Amino acid sequence: MKQHQSGQALVALLFFVIIAMVISTTSVAVIVTNITSVTQTEHAHHALVIAEAGAENAIGQLLRNPSYSGETLLIDSGQVVITVTGDTSKVIVSRGTHGQVQRTVQIGVTYSQGVMTITSWQEV
Repeated sequence: MKQHQSGQALVALLFFVIIAMVISTTSVAVIVTNITSVTQTEHAHHALVIAEAGAENAIGQLLRNPSYSGETLLIDSGQVVITVTGDTSKVIVSRGTHGQVQRTVQIGVTYSQGVMTITSWQEV
């Protein structure tokens, strides 16, 4: 009779160990998912900041040199590729990259008689 009771204790112990392992594994999976999500969000934010910095740089370059057509710059820990197209109405496309994430900003400007007017600014 005593052997039967010790077998029941072992089954109960195994049951609780399995439940603890499931809870631990689930907790680790949730933590890893959250860390990955936060990292991607951070990269996306930095990529947008880099793209906007490139766009502001392009506006400054256009004010100094109306024939400016773009460039590639390293900013912080990312890269921005700037392209400028058009004559009096110009479109500036600034693509910022941080990690594996890219964000793009497109700015419309008109340039007439030495005066630049920003007509649109949007993320695409």
